[in-house]
Amino acid sequence: MPYDEKDPVDQAAWWFLWFTCQGCGSTLEYQRSQHPDGSDDFFHEYAQRAKQIGWSVIPREGQSAEWQILCPHCAAKHETRV
Repeated sequence: MPYDEKDPVDQAAWWFLWFTCQGCGSTLEYQRSQHPDGSDDFFHEYAQRAKQIGWSVIPREGQSAEWQILCPHCAAKHETRV
């Protein structure tokens, strides 16, 4: 599946380059990809890996950051508050 410009996780991966949790500051490290660094396919692969392990990208409207990015641990805490 190619990069999906309507998927907020794909968008956030492309925009921010690396996921850093806005709750605790942890970063999702990326392993080597078969795709060229910086390509849409590279960011799609990174985004899909983030989804698989439980990272959350929550679209926000009317704020300076368009997404709230949370690691699996902080995403679970966030869900219990909602």
